[in-house]
Amino acid sequence: MRRRLAFLVVPALLLFVGPGAATADTLDQQQTSHEGFIITECCALGQTFTAGLSGGLDRVELYLGSAGLFGLPSLASPLKIEVRTVEENGAPSAMVIASQTVPASSVPESGAFVPIAFAPPPHVLTDTQYAIVAYEVVPAGNFTWFGQNGNPYPRGSAWTSVPPFATWRPAQGEFDLAFKTYVTTSPTNKEQCKNGGWEEFTGHNGTPFKNQGACVSDVASGGS
Repeated sequence: MRRRLAFLVVPALLLFVGPGAATADTLDQQQTSHEGFIITECCALGQTFTAGLSGGLDRVELYLGSAGLFGLPSLASPLKIEVRTVEENGAPSAMVIASQTVPASSVPESGAFVPIAFAPPPHVLTDTQYAIVAYEVVPAGNFTWFGQNGNPYPRGSAWTSVPPFATWRPAQGEFDLAFKTYVTTSPTNKEQCKNGGWEEFTGHNGTPFKNQGACVSDVASGGS
């Protein structure tokens, strides 16, 4: 196995958005520094984050590039992106709450933020940690996930694992992969309104629900 990490000594920029009200798809957490990278060669990569908003995590953006940029073979294997819960030790768990496959053709060679949408969006809770996990369907080292050393995102950290993911290990040194998370705070189905769930959402107009019925009505009308 060959894993490449590039660590830089330049100061990293911390960027994240804390809890707040939202009416639709809202940028919640992010770490945008990307002067280092890890190659997905026979390994899974993970970045944990702490949700600032409760709601549906309908998409993430990861700063990805083609490993062919560094003189390595770039094959057509797709990339699997998952959202998982987190173990007590901070590592990604085995529980997958959302999954999406990204074609190799969707990842630019030079590197850029690539959007990945989840339908239905997994429900996340404020101040709870989750993990974004990326690995190749056929491991070959086709992709790089860029990031930054120096712990630019103290609300989470980078992890690596070898399939079948029995053990996760922190990335060497203090390292955070570049990502963005987007949350919709309006419910997407009536089930989310039940058992007190309506208290965790706001309507499409941005106001809290008074009761379960109001939540159900908002879903039925689509906020109109």
